[in-house]
Amino acid sequence: MQVHELAQRFFPLKGLKADKLNDLAKSVKSFRLSKGGLVFDFGDTSPYTYYLLQGELQLTTRDGNRISIKSSDDQAAYPVGNLLPRQLRARIRSDSAKLIRIRRRDLDRLTNGAMSSPNETGMSIRDLSGIPQDMLNLLDIPLLRRLPRANARRLFQHAEPVTYQKGDVVIREGEPGEYFYIIRQGSCRVSRRSDGRDIQLNLLTANDSFGEGALLTGQPRTATVTMDSDGELIRLKKSLFLSELVKPLLRHVPADKATRLAQAGKARIIDTRSEQKFAIGHLPEARSIPSYMLYLKRESLNRQRHYIIHSDSGRQSRAAAFVLLQRGLKVSILGKAEHLSTESVINALIRSSMSTSLCA
Repeated sequence: MQVHELAQRFFPLKGLKADKLNDLAKSVKSFRLSKGGLVFDFGDTSPYTYYLLQGELQLTTRDGNRISIKSSDDQAAYPVGNLLPRQLRARIRSDSAKLIRIRRRDLDRLTNGAMSSPNETGMSIRDLSGIPQDMLNLLDIPLLRRLPRANARRLFQHAEPVTYQKGDVVIREGEPGEYFYIIRQGSCRVSRRSDGRDIQLNLLTANDSFGEGALLTGQPRTATVTMDSDGELIRLKKSLFLSELVKPLLRHVPADKATRLAQAGKARIIDTRSEQKFAIGHLPEARSIPSYMLYLKRESLNRQRHYIIHSDSGRQSRAAAFVLLQRGLKVSILGKAEHLSTESVINALIRSSMSTSLCA
């Protein structure tokens, strides 16, 4: 694979001009490893950045937690375990795998100011002059790349980088929500207390985000997030998160229009209410994915499709929609911005669809 092809696939190579790509080609080395092969181990300080081209990796934390990355995953667009010294062990999980390595100093030198070409919002680095380059790198995260330039500017001007050490509790179950977080470096463990013990729910790594639930619903934190390694997070105050990230990204579709779009195959309505409420009545063409299942199911959703969220309330709709936005999906909310005032219209449509079904 030529370095110009790599630039279309990996960050922060995207946006590099031809002369820099040609220079970078001198530092790019590809190699293959068989199943079980070690890419790097805990504490490694080798001067390379690694990317996964083909196959599957297994990353292990010092506590023995494991996460797998396939070359087809969105996360494979980013460097693997790039924090030094290495906080993870990376081994090949597939029968074989192909990777590339790039000398860090060359990559840092050539990608300084790399985001000079427009992204999906039409922004270039000139539009966001004065914002640190390492903060601008976050624009390659699916959640952020659609932001209008004015919102992106305000977001990055007020976002706070915070350094944590392994074992630090970032958010605690049961407490009120004050911040939204994006992982810049390191990894975080998500757990919930059950029957007197902590149950691990997930392991989050670089460019993952968390903490939106309590900010969107007004409810206490539903889980504890602990640093699984030393690292750095970007945090946004609740007011900043709602005004500059949530508000510009969420769209609303009236119930009657949503139904027409779904019937024409131009959108899919996702009903995140309980299975019981869905069984009693639902909008035509709606698919039932209860809110507690949405995070797991989002990986199977078509990224080319428009999804419209139907929930019990405006807050729950926003929370559900944000789960899909984090995946980079096109999402709208059923009803007008004043969601609760449209419930009567939605309920009327549900009753209408039930009547049609009974008559058929």
